[in-house]
This record gives sequence, structure tokens and C-alpha cells, in this order.
Amino acid sequence: MMQTWWIIGAVLAMMLGNLIVRAGMVGVQMAHTNRLSTLQVLRYGIRRWQVWLGMLLLFVGIVAWISSVVWWRLELSYTLLGLSYVATIVFAWWFVGETLTLEKMFGAIIIVVGILLIIRGSGF
Repeated sequence: MMQTWWIIGAVLAMMLGNLIVRAGMVGVQMAHTNRLSTLQVLRYGIRRWQVWLGMLLLFVGIVAWISSVVWWRLELSYTLLGLSYVATIVFAWWFVGETLTLEKMFGAIIIVVGILLIIRGSGF
């Protein structure tokens, strides 16, 4: 059972990391309405604590995923990591207020169906 927590932790950490980085970068966008170069965006972004916290959570997610590979086959572990895409879409809509379109919902359903097909019979 402990092995399952590694992949769940990876999915949650990566989802939260993505959301927090996005929240930090939205702050950059709101503070600077003029067009900024990529370098300027990065320079402003690394000054925001949300970006650093998000990157830390992404790093924790990567470490948890690497740990899950110890117990799960790579194709299963990497496939389950795909749940972070679905979770990010849903929670970005729920908490950040991003648009949840029919296309995004359909794409998330396709991802979940694909994950179920891959893990079917894998002993998960």
C-alpha cells in the first residue's frame, strides 16, 4: 500500500506545483500589462514566492515519482502520472478560475480512459 502513496503524492505535488506557479505568474501578468520579453517575464517571475513554492512542489513530485518507479513498472508509474494533467485541468478551473471548455473535458476523459486501458490487468 505504501507504494501507491508515492504515485498519489507525485500526482498531488505536481498538480499543486503547477497551480501555484500559475498563480505566481498571473501576478506577474497583472502587474505588467505591457508586453514583456521572455527574459523579463522570467526575471519578474523568479522574484515571486509562489513561483518558488510551486517549483519546490514540482521537485517533490518528481522525487515521489522516481520513488514510485522502485515498486511499479515504468509504464504503469508514468501512465498514472498522467492523472496530474486531469487533476490540474479540474483544479485550475475550480480554484484559479480558468475556463473549463467542452474540449478540455473531452480531452480529460480521453486521458482517463487511456490510463484505465493501460493499467487494466496490471495489478494496480
